[in-house]
Order: sequence, then C-alpha cells, then structure tokens
Amino acid sequence: MRQLGMATLLIFLVACGARSAVPPTPVPTPVPMPIPTEALVQIVTIAGLDEQGNDISPINVWDNYQTRGKVVTKVSTGDQVTLIERQGNGVLIETSGGVRGWVTFSFIRELR
Repeated sequence: MRQLGMATLLIFLVACGARSAVPPTPVPTPVPMPIPTEALVQIVTIAGLDEQGNDISPINVWDNYQTRGKVVTKVSTGDQVTLIERQGNGVLIETSGGVRGWVTFSFIRELR
C-alpha cells in the first residue's frame, strides 16, 4: 500500500511540474577580452635594420598584418611609437600622429 502512495505522489509531482531539489547546472557566460589600458601600452622605438645592420627604413605600416592589404603609413628608424598589441610576429602600433597599423616585431626596440 505504501508503494502505491509513493507512486501516486510521484505522478502528482510530475503533473504539477515540480522540480527536483538539485539546482540546475549553471551555463558559463563568455568572458570578454580585456580592452588595452594605459598599463598595457608601451612606448617603443623603431629600428628598421636588416641582418647586416643597414637602415632599411621607411618601414611599411599595414592595416592588416596577416594580409598586408593596405599601407596606412610608414615609420623610420628612431621614430617612437606606442605598442598596443602583439599577435605572433606582428605588432599593432600607433604613431605620434594617431595612425594605427601593424609592423613586424623585429623592427621594435624597447626604450630603457
């Protein structure tokens, strides 16, 4: 008889839409990428030198490092720029005139 009572209770709870006491598993929310802050940017100097030390500037600054689609400006050896981001061998820089674009990391020298 007791089993019949439990079965009736279970049917009643299911019919009423009762849920179990176990909380649902939370769905993770995507974490946005951090926006560069002043602490992440760094002033660096351009050194447009080849393997033999010859100055090969001006250096092309591209709108896209992967495709090198469009030259947005040029920089020369000794120019100071703001390093914004690095992706692999490419670095996003901003010139003193406010133009942003990509150059190869080997052209960057840190200020000391």
